[in-house]
Amino acid sequence: MKIARGIVAVVAGIALWNVLIRMLETALVSALAGAPVASPEAFATIGGSLPVVLARLLYTGVVAMMAGYVVARIASHDPLRHAIIGAVFASLILSVGFAFGLGSPAPWWADAILVIDSAAGFTVGGALRAAAAAAEAKRTQEGGRSEEHTSELQSRG
Repeated sequence: MKIARGIVAVVAGIALWNVLIRMLETALVSALAGAPVASPEAFATIGGSLPVVLARLLYTGVVAMMAGYVVARIASHDPLRHAIIGAVFASLILSVGFAFGLGSPAPWWADAILVIDSAAGFTVGGALRAAAAAAEAKRTQEGGRSEEHTSELQSRG
């Protein structure tokens, strides 16, 4: 069951990451064009401009962080490991896409940063969730101890 849950977590995180990035990129390019962009050439021209490239670098990291958090939340038995697996898959997907000329109309340096940005985002999101889970577990554990201590004091009292 844990393996299936881990696979579902990674697939859900990758899907979330991919869908949100595509939606944000399409919205940004359409907003800059003033209307929905129909032709791939116009999309590549606007999408490859410096403002769009810089915005993409920013929102890709944020979306990857959200996706890493979701992966870690679903794969609660080993959150950080699964977020790192998501980071590896995201990096592979981007690298293969860029190698075959798919995806980004941005310059090569921006594509390289996107790979690093995505991997780092997934990892940071997973680490945030792992830290939150550890804090929740500690709080639950301490809460149980204080209740035991209180009942012990009351019984003595």
